[in-house]
Amino acid sequence: MKVETHHIYTWNIDDKDFVGAILFAVQKDGYKPNELGVFTEAINTFLQYNYADKYIVSPTFVKVVDVMTNEIIDYQMILDKKIPSLIMSSIEDFKRFNKI
Repeated sequence: MKVETHHIYTWNIDDKDFVGAILFAVQKDGYKPNELGVFTEAINTFLQYNYADKYIVSPTFVKVVDVMTNEIIDYQMILDKKIPSLIMSSIEDFKRFNKI
């Protein structure tokens, strides 16, 4: 899977610089919410690695929009456990399996 973020944007509130991103996902029959969550996890990780030294990554503004179903998922939903974390939990499973 390749995740290409469509729009990365920044803003400033009270002298704090924030960054967020949005991805528009398209699949003929639409995605399930947990599938959209995988995209938000990947985008959040990308933003953390590439922008966190200069910006605060805002989990509520790391969004994926399913164009076919109009479902909108943000990374905060994963943090709040409304959507399961599939990427990070899979990585932890791999680490345990490989005793890393």
